[in-house]
Amino acid sequence: TMKATIIDAQLQGEVADLPAGFYASYGSAPVAKVGETNVLNAGGAARRSLNVVGEIGVIPHIATVIAGVRMAKTGALVDGGDNGLMLGATYELAQNIELSLTHTRNSGAAWNEVGGVTPKGKTETGLMMEALF
Repeated sequence: TMKATIIDAQLQGEVADLPAGFYASYGSAPVAKVGETNVLNAGGAARRSLNVVGEIGVIPHIATVIAGVRMAKTGALVDGGDNGLMLGATYELAQNIELSLTHTRNSGAAWNEVGGVTPKGKTETGLMMEALF
């Protein structure tokens, strides 16, 4: 089976005459009943994630700054923390061409070293250029 519930909310408008966006989502995948398998949660406990992001235009219609946080549980029975903090910025190079830079730092038991090896992606930096037409 595939069982999960996700609630999403988005607000866009202005704060102090600057364009702003606030985004939040909450998702939960329950533990499967006896004799079933929930492919969205193979763990022994409920899998959950709360994500909140804010974005504000520091130069209206040209540049924004972004901050976000994830507080999640992997579904593991013991210490299944999977949290993250993201900071970023966007810059519109030309009409419909945007450059984005984000940096994410993940934490919690899901990101602990195993055998002296840090999981890939514990710290991520992304650079993306997108063209919209």
